[in-house]
Amino acid sequence: MSLCSISRRDIARRWSLTFIALVLFGTLPGCGESAEDKMMRAAMRVRPQADGDEPDPPASRPAPKPAAQPAPEKKVAAAAQAPSKPAPAAQESANPPAGDATPDDAPSTGMQPIEQRKPEAPLDDQQRRAMAIKNLEAITEALMAYKDDNGRLPIAAMVHEGFPTLSWRVTLLPYLGYQDLYDQFDPTLPWNRGKNKELLKYIPDVYVSPERFDTKTNWMLPAHETFIFGENRAPRDVRIEDGLGDTLMLVEVQDSLAVEWTQPKDFDPPDRRDFKDLLGAQRGDGILGAWANGYTTFLSSGVGASQLAAAMSYESGEPFRAAQIHRDPDAGPVAGNAMTSTVSTTTTASATSPSTPRTTTATISQGPRPRGRVVERLNEMKPSREEINRAGKRLQDIYADRIREAEQLTQKRKILSEMLIQAERLEADPAGAYALRSAAMKLAVDTGDIRSLLRAVDSRVQRFAVDPYEVNATALAAFAERNMRNDNARRAASEFAKRAVVTIRDGILQDDYDGCGKLASMAAAMQKSDSGNRYQLNLRNRNEVDPQKLWTRLSSLLSSTKQRYADAAEQLALFRQDDSDGDAASSVGRFLCFIKGDWQTGLPLLTQGGIEALQTAAQRDLQGAANVGEQVALGDMWWELGQRAKAGVYKQGALDRAGFWYESVYEVMPESLDKLHVKARLDELNEGVPGSPLAALRQLSLHLQISPDATLEQLATGNGRAFGNDDDDDD
Repeated sequence: MSLCSISRRDIARRWSLTFIALVLFGTLPGCGESAEDKMMRAAMRVRPQADGDEPDPPASRPAPKPAAQPAPEKKVAAAAQAPSKPAPAAQESANPPAGDATPDDAPSTGMQPIEQRKPEAPLDDQQRRAMAIKNLEAITEALMAYKDDNGRLPIAAMVHEGFPTLSWRVTLLPYLGYQDLYDQFDPTLPWNRGKNKELLKYIPDVYVSPERFDTKTNWMLPAHETFIFGENRAPRDVRIEDGLGDTLMLVEVQDSLAVEWTQPKDFDPPDRRDFKDLLGAQRGDGILGAWANGYTTFLSSGVGASQLAAAMSYESGEPFRAAQIHRDPDAGPVAGNAMTSTVSTTTTASATSPSTPRTTTATISQGPRPRGRVVERLNEMKPSREEINRAGKRLQDIYADRIREAEQLTQKRKILSEMLIQAERLEADPAGAYALRSAAMKLAVDTGDIRSLLRAVDSRVQRFAVDPYEVNATALAAFAERNMRNDNARRAASEFAKRAVVTIRDGILQDDYDGCGKLASMAAAMQKSDSGNRYQLNLRNRNEVDPQKLWTRLSSLLSSTKQRYADAAEQLALFRQDDSDGDAASSVGRFLCFIKGDWQTGLPLLTQGGIEALQTAAQRDLQGAANVGEQVALGDMWWELGQRAKAGVYKQGALDRAGFWYESVYEVMPESLDKLHVKARLDELNEGVPGSPLAALRQLSLHLQISPDATLEQLATGNGRAFGNDDDDDD
């Protein structure tokens, strides 16, 4: 089995310094992603937003969108149908049954009233669950499509003369394929008056409860004043300070809270910190919902009230990560079979992000990224090579003489600053903006200006559909090659190290262990040049940190990980041939969990075979924890398992999982011996010699005072508060 079948972009990641120099000093066109990769990457992004916070037009009917028949595929979310009665889909016109008279003044909605769409027999549990998940995905996809077009999510209610009239569910109709129905509503009238009231019976399938099949819906936006839709505010990404991937934007409430689907009423619990009992009754074993980044989720009934409250808030700054509680909706109440839907040779109905294309083959490098923070943007496609080359020639006429005549470093950096400012202004000239940023990157490398280089990198990632990892890795490598042996290395060491940590973390997710290892070696060399490093900080005010040794250790660990990756690929091939091969499943699971940190994908695989103690631990972990005590117990379980293992990456992985559970609960624990116990183990974990790349990156993050969860896309958009306070400058 070739490595290409493991990662379709693996070959593109194997860059060399020679190639890097050629690319960066030219136009940095990238490493040749396929058209499919570009489309997939662009589908996961959101357009830049305009400033301001204007509400949806309240007083007059919104401008009609193109007719929904036929609706564009990417704009229309498919509704789930009751399996026992083939009712028309949302996008199909449906005539009343023969013999049913249609009044002359009946609304032209292209669909039947709900009473004519009820299944002949009640749905069973599995059918209801499948229908609810399908509807969740459709609503979430429509919300994200609305956001793509408007730069933000819809407000919870239309407003006329200060009074709420209709729900966001009506606003979303054109994105669900119901343009005709949308056109029938009058946004100046209340939901229960006149024609609006008559339209209640035409509830779209996506809003229908599979338990009742009536005009009420259980799908609500979080609308308490501390939730993102509270006070009918217009939710913009920049205001969701807790992170899109850590904030819930949609939930399924229990029947007692269900409302008429057009009614402008959403989830507004009386107590924002204790509302768990109001959710989860519909599915029995947990809560269906969606994160604000478009990822659908299933929250187990074992999730604590405080965790649920943290997931709902959007600017509280609580120490919460979605990965602590997230499960895929289609995993079902029993997680043991999740492996067959995660690593499969056929298309699955997995609940990945609605804006993330479904994959037909889940390889090691295609597993979900379990870090909880996903920045979505719909960026421009990169201009063609010919367009970039033409723009580059025009730039030579503008800047070549000025750069050549600039003798002082300050003069060159002034030109560099002008380039970056001008690139931001070229909104109508994508090729010019791309080429100008390339020229700025080259000049930043030549002048040893790391901050301007990263500014140019981030602006490229923010605007164009490029691979953030490739752009960052290429730029950092070129900078190190040019500057590691001069005084610029000392001035740039800290900023270089911070960006390298985040870049390597993304590179591990893409299985580019060669490239990550080279970057770690370069960072070690940069640290060595900085003999007077002003960043010799104490790790949490404890033992002195030697960053050069940490970087060297990381480089060595990445080198050994490359072979483990090859071994895991072989085991994955065996598992695909025989999905009952528990040992192969466990081998792949160990790689995903202990090396890549992808516990969401790997844990179900660990339950299929291999070491019995590890299998049992994975089963217990998948069950989750209902309270603080159970979270600590899960941490203790993994800690003891790690202590029994031989030194190495798997020992480190078990200890890291223990640290995950300890960290998830430490801040909310009362002062007690249990809290001292947890703190002692966290201290021990962070002080020891790292046994895996992720452990080394964690220690470097602590040393450099940056977020262990920061991503390159977040750095590009300024979302995620990646870095701590830094008084350093480059001069």
